[in-house]
Amino acid sequence: MGQHFTKSKAAKEGAISSFSKAISFLVGTKNIVAAPPAKCPAKADINSDCKVNLVDFSIAAYWYKRTISAEFAVKEKEWLNGDGKVDLVDFSIMAFYWTG
Repeated sequence: MGQHFTKSKAAKEGAISSFSKAISFLVGTKNIVAAPPAKCPAKADINSDCKVNLVDFSIAAYWYKRTISAEFAVKEKEWLNGDGKVDLVDFSIMAFYWTG
């Protein structure tokens, strides 16, 4: 119960990223819908709905370690790290911008 904070790191081939920004959340006895963000995230919003959530994660997960399509390459360049593939670095970016 109460307020908690979390942050994440990513690890790949022996390299470990720095921590993402910390986000807070409350644990209570009922669910309360959060207010929408004041502005859209700068990165990771793959489906352009001004949220970085499970939908964006699922889209990225589909392309994880696969050759991406030309259409998705445009989104990967704009919303992820722009290296032409989906890997752990991209999921770290998503964790940093996560809105839920």
